[in-house]
Amino acid sequence: MLQPIIEGSLVSFEDKTYRVIACGADGTITLKSQESEHSFDVLFTQVTLAEVDEEKYQLHNDRRLIWMEQTEANPKELAIASERAKNIHDYLEGKISRADLLKKLDSSETTARRLLKRYDPELGAVSLVRSIRGRKKNSRLLSDIQEKIMEKAISKRLKDKTKKLEAFSSLWEYVDSLSHTMGVKTPSLNALKRRLESFGQKAIYSLENGREAMLQKFDLKPGMIDVDTILTMVQIDHTRVDVIICDEHGRPLMRPWLTVVIDLKSRVILGYYLALHPPSSVSVAMAMLSACFPKQDFPIALGGGQNTRHRFWGVPGTVGMDNAAEFTSPELEATLQYYKIIPMLRPIGKKHYGGHVERIIGTLMGKVHLLPGTTYSNVLKKADYDSAKHSAMTFSAFCEWFANEVAIYHGRAHEGLNRLAPFEVWDAEMAKKGPNYVQPMPGNYKTFALDFFPSVIRTIQPKGVEFSRSFYSSAILRRFVGQRLSFKYNPLNLSKIWLRQDGRYHEVPYSDLTKTPISYSEYWAFARPRERRPGTLVDVELHQIRLENYELVESSKAATKRLRQNVAKKVAAAETMSFLSYGGEGNLLQGTTKEPSTDQTRKKLKWGE
Repeated sequence: MLQPIIEGSLVSFEDKTYRVIACGADGTITLKSQESEHSFDVLFTQVTLAEVDEEKYQLHNDRRLIWMEQTEANPKELAIASERAKNIHDYLEGKISRADLLKKLDSSETTARRLLKRYDPELGAVSLVRSIRGRKKNSRLLSDIQEKIMEKAISKRLKDKTKKLEAFSSLWEYVDSLSHTMGVKTPSLNALKRRLESFGQKAIYSLENGREAMLQKFDLKPGMIDVDTILTMVQIDHTRVDVIICDEHGRPLMRPWLTVVIDLKSRVILGYYLALHPPSSVSVAMAMLSACFPKQDFPIALGGGQNTRHRFWGVPGTVGMDNAAEFTSPELEATLQYYKIIPMLRPIGKKHYGGHVERIIGTLMGKVHLLPGTTYSNVLKKADYDSAKHSAMTFSAFCEWFANEVAIYHGRAHEGLNRLAPFEVWDAEMAKKGPNYVQPMPGNYKTFALDFFPSVIRTIQPKGVEFSRSFYSSAILRRFVGQRLSFKYNPLNLSKIWLRQDGRYHEVPYSDLTKTPISYSEYWAFARPRERRPGTLVDVELHQIRLENYELVESSKAATKRLRQNVAKKVAAAETMSFLSYGGEGNLLQGTTKEPSTDQTRKKLKWGE
């Protein structure tokens, strides 16, 4: 976790250094000048910690870099670091003895002392991640077909619901047979074991004990999380909004998407993201940023705006999600764990585990059904209502309407809260933490945001980096031309992207500085080509010429086939006549024909002669 901003911290604001003299629950901090008694309030997202131990900062940054970049290559290392951090934390809190610690770490006293020295409560598991030497853990040296054989064998076996005897040896035998039938060398036992480990602990347990036993051991059970206060656990989910919005000219456009994050204790909508594009890692990143930070500087699609009534924010301890691809990416999991947010996936097929967030979404969609252009929730309710014809709200108008509905929701009595309003429960829980309690404020909002922002992989060209039909360029790209690198981007403003090198982010702006910035939603809905794909015939008359070309090819094939058949028939006839004239037994027609001259003897037909 980044160092927090607290009272007395030195921070940088507009290239000047100030002292923090107060922190507010709404995310504001009071800054005092170093040269005078002048003081003023700003949002903590607008400042950066200035009083930083450079040596400690470098250590934190190095560990963060290892943690982020080892995510996919060494998932086992991250799991080991997380387990060690939990045990050391319990020991330091006095929950377990020294002997229990040694047993849980499965290490000697010397190793335990070394781990205790390295452990940083602020970094948690990140401080214990091991620097990997040599080749990366999951470097693949086998051929693509060998990799596909192992992946197919493992995936097929994991679907078997019964317990397997001698599971691993049986799996290797299956791989061995597949390899031989396909004519490739059989991968070694160690290679197969490493591929199986990359599927995770659940996969190994499922292979050895059966899927049902795995679900009993690893499945999330109701009541496992004790939601004792706010921000202990949140849930996040997507839905397509049941209304068609129109563009600025009044033409029907599309149905927007909503990603919402709710606090389970108070039922407060901690953050949300309204967008025109389908759910993706972009949606998750923006909804989490909306949940973790005050909304004043955010656009209205994130619950922000100058007059926002959305005052709820904070970094949660656990986030419950379903198993969609955008929630299960290694990059998101590593980012969440780095900021000490525990990702908890909902069991497949058990929607009731996300019941709280789905009920709130249902409540909000009930309000949407009163809007012009609603699609309702099913065809029976919709009947003959023409949603597109009646659409009347632009996206910005809908965002404003939705922000007001969220404010109304927060102030309405909730049956599941003993008829208290969500804001009442939130305020009561905040009061329990102390009269002037303020949630921890991360010391560098920009780094936090960039870590959560979605990423794309692009090849660096001599012209720069192409993304969203635009080119980006910066001096730092010169030494990377021709390489494929990962870039972060802000879905709210595509005027710049960021390259992460050596644990730091480097800004790469538009090559054309006069280009008007747009958001990812605007790019998705308006800027990217929607009506036609590459290769579409723009001139409709060319379709007839295309069909004529097809007919020309087919007729040419048929004509050539007939010519070859005629030639074959003539050759066969000539061979028959030759046989009758010279080759029959007893020469049946002897004396009835003249002997052909030498120059009349049939020659073999050769192409090109």
